[in-house]
Amino acid sequence: MNSESGTVDVAVDLAALLASRICHDLISPIGAIGNGVELLELAGLQNTPELSLIMRSVGHASARVRFFRIACGTAAPSLTCAPRDLRDLLEELSAEARVKTRWHVTWPVPRPEAKAAFLAIMCLETMLPLGGQIDVTCDEGWQLTATGPRVTDRTGLWQDAMTGTHSIEAADLQFWLLPSAARRAGLSPALAFAPEKLVLSL
Repeated sequence: MNSESGTVDVAVDLAALLASRICHDLISPIGAIGNGVELLELAGLQNTPELSLIMRSVGHASARVRFFRIACGTAAPSLTCAPRDLRDLLEELSAEARVKTRWHVTWPVPRPEAKAAFLAIMCLETMLPLGGQIDVTCDEGWQLTATGPRVTDRTGLWQDAMTGTHSIEAADLQFWLLPSAARRAGLSPALAFAPEKLVLSL
């Protein structure tokens, strides 16, 4: 490993630790809000549209934090993610989202691979501006297939991220995190583009 790649890996490690810390600190107060609303309902508070909105928002926020914790946080190789937990999390996020993600992997996934897969999902979401569906499978290797009425060609950004030759913007951070996450999981990202279909392999 040269000094430049070593510096990048240290920066990625620090970013992952920061993401884990932020997600850990946020999940408790978000859960407390949800518990508080449930207690109000048990105490006889009428289930108004406003209360339903709060509950939906709390549920979505909790799911997003859990998603980001896997995608951007630390990923110890000794840990695994249960397939049902990953599937349920993505279904919860997809409930009111324009992009629906379907998780078809039925075996426990090593945390580094789950991290790479979630970052890949984030990359594909940005290429479906009008919504669509992402199907995640893993037979001989990871394959994420994205379909929708419009697919944005971001192969230039993809190539820049894979080679580290472009400055980073917050909205596209997942593109720069994916190569490092994939390498650490023993995976090699590849993107195939078609007018109404994207296939991201790992």
